[in-house]
Amino acid sequence: MGPEMYKTSGEANRTGEIQSGRLYQRVAEQLAEVIASGEYPVGSRLPAERKLAERFNVSRPTVREAIIALELAGCVEVKGGSGVYVTSGRSGGAGGNRNGYRRI
Repeated sequence: MGPEMYKTSGEANRTGEIQSGRLYQRVAEQLAEVIASGEYPVGSRLPAERKLAERFNVSRPTVREAIIALELAGCVEVKGGSGVYVTSGRSGGAGGNRNGYRRI
């Protein structure tokens, strides 16, 4: 096992471009974009973690962390035993918050 297995500053994507940030943050940003596009309207329930993990090609714990980040940003609401729902919260200004997640 070489030191390249423990990279922390970023990882190369398929085109060799370096991406920074944690995987759950990138998934949260992608999911926020999908929500903002209208694929999941306000009040709708997001698919199960397993389906989202398949869609974004990540593990369920990564999806769970992304959902927590979106919940803290006010994009979604987690209702125990029921699911994750898109909220109607709005941010001011350029449509984002300090985490970069778009609130709708």
